Amino acid sequence: TELRLQIFRTEVAALEARGVKLLSADLPSSNRDAYARLLKHPEIWLQVIGITANLTLYFAITAFGPLMFTQAFKYPPAEAAAMNSNFWLCNLAVLVVTGFVSDRLQIRKPIAIVGAALSIGLLVWWVPSFTTGGLPRGEMAIVAAILGGFLAIGYVPWAAHFSETLEEVSPALQATGWAMFGLAVRVWAGVSAPITLWVAKHYGWQAWIKVSIVGLAIYILALLIT
Repeated sequence: TELRLQIFRTEVAALEARGVKLLSADLPSSNRDAYARLLKHPEIWLQVIGITANLTLYFAITAFGPLMFTQAFKYPPAEAAAMNSNFWLCNLAVLVVTGFVSDRLQIRKPIAIVGAALSIGLLVWWVPSFTTGGLPRGEMAIVAAILGGFLAIGYVPWAAHFSETLEEVSPALQATGWAMFGLAVRVWAGVSAPITLWVAKHYGWQAWIKVSIVGLAIYILALLIT
């Protein structure tokens, strides 16, 4: 709470420096009031639901990437870890590039939607390989890297878009909006981890990839309607 108040005071000071005056009616009286104000705006919580669904595959690869490559494709642990590294190296590089391009062009939603759509297309193509013995290791390394890049394109513009949406609703709710986002993704990360393992054990890793495709579709839908 103290950190949120510090952020809020910093935002208010920045707004006042730009000549924007916040009225007392614009300021939430408590954390509960701030959350209540946010929940009155569907575009806020729909975006939070969408990004949380989008991160389903991120969470799975973060926690279980090497395990998935080992169990589903029978790669030795060292090679499975290398596949996971390819994903993250490309993801981080594309995050930086996409963020720069998005800021330079001031384009948010179209880039995010394209990235998510590309991710869905790649995953749909990839799913059959889970039951046909996998892909050659060199090809799999490329697929893992491309997947990391596509997910980055789909994710990074969302942050700026969400911040801009919060600004339009009320500059005083920026910190609370990001707190809502943080709470949602942490809850889903904790809840989805055991579900991921249960689904993978009983239905195979390809089943959780299909769940991730649904999550990406929800993300696209949330962007389109907000």
